[in-house]
Amino acid sequence: MTQTLDWTLSRIAVFDKNRVYVLAYSKREPGTRVFRWTGTWDNYYVQAICAGICAVRGAPPEILTLCANGSVHRAAPDGQAYEDIVEEKPSKHGLLRDIRPIGANVYATGFGRQVYVRKDRIWQRCDQGVVEDPTADSLSGFESIDGFGEDEIYAAGNQGEIWYRQQGAWQRSESPTNIILENVLCAPDGVVYISGQLGIVMRGRLDRWELIEHELTEDTFWDMAWFNDQLWLSTTKALYTLQGDTLEKVETGLPGDQTFRYLDANEQCLWSSGERHLAAFDGANWTRIPSP
Repeated sequence: MTQTLDWTLSRIAVFDKNRVYVLAYSKREPGTRVFRWTGTWDNYYVQAICAGICAVRGAPPEILTLCANGSVHRAAPDGQAYEDIVEEKPSKHGLLRDIRPIGANVYATGFGRQVYVRKDRIWQRCDQGVVEDPTADSLSGFESIDGFGEDEIYAAGNQGEIWYRQQGAWQRSESPTNIILENVLCAPDGVVYISGQLGIVMRGRLDRWELIEHELTEDTFWDMAWFNDQLWLSTTKALYTLQGDTLEKVETGLPGDQTFRYLDANEQCLWSSGERHLAAFDGANWTRIPSP
């Protein structure tokens, strides 16, 4: 088994309660190690620095790992392979930042407001009207993408930008902030939640947004997940839930040195991945998962 004493754990994908995937980086390897939990750990190697990972629960089931330079690593029962998102790597628009299943397909986004969709294992652009000129002297770009379906997709990122796509057309929404937004989540309650730096949390839909006021933290909310009919948010130090209009810190009962950052969930469990620690929540109890 690969030793991870000097590794940094990163993004996480819950396929089901018995299969969870975690990205990890090490100064000893130039790429990314994908660790797979099935009650014990095994792993495989991706030859690039990866920015995201997602589970596709289709036929066949797939784990897609987003390489920041413009490709995707596919792991499935029929083997592993790389798929090109962009022909020239790295992308002339900059690095890719997020990958997410939306509707029947998978979407990826990144700097320069570039957006791609995967159909039948072929990637194609879907950013007409939103992508930035690669020669522009700007810091615009998307950090996250999600959607209620392919007819209503949201992306958010640098300078507080929020865009949404309806019927194939991108529109810019008036954002209540210019702070970097790290994550967007289209939740089952029909609300879009967005979180980011300085403890910012907002909710809304289309072109209407409201900030959720709180004084709990000014730490960055790096990730969000929906579990047990509520919104969960994560900084590097703690977890929070949104109860109506009130943000509350979660008392997990985990050891005091527990690290947090990224979240993922399905109907059965919620997982947290921090720089050095993993934990799982079954709806009643938190359990620290042994590191790989």
